[in-house]
Amino acid sequence: MFETLGEKAEEKAMVQFLERFTDYPFLIKFKNSEYPIGEGEPTFTVNFKETIPLAELLKSTSLALGEAYMRGDLDIEGNLYEALDHFLGQMSKFSTNESALKKIMFSSTSKKNQEKEVTSHY
Repeated sequence: MFETLGEKAEEKAMVQFLERFTDYPFLIKFKNSEYPIGEGEPTFTVNFKETIPLAELLKSTSLALGEAYMRGDLDIEGNLYEALDHFLGQMSKFSTNESALKKIMFSSTSKKNQEKEVTSHY
């Protein structure tokens, strides 16, 4: 199966973005490609079944990676705790665009909105 140029460009953009997390070596796998990140033997592998748009990674790295994991668009080969520790230990390298996430981070405190948020959980 051939990949489109757009898919390959998104893959390359993701790899370039994830190359900032080099404190410990890991491997990135896509459908037909592998990319080592950092120096040395990889301690875990991140398998991407779908690419994550660069705009999403730039908006909120933690949210984009977490949602991709929950959707099953990525999985981890190796110790999940070690992989999480690797990324969370480098939170200063994450991107967070607070203005783009305003509705999530700073929700309205109006009575109507609070009622809506509480009832959505039940």
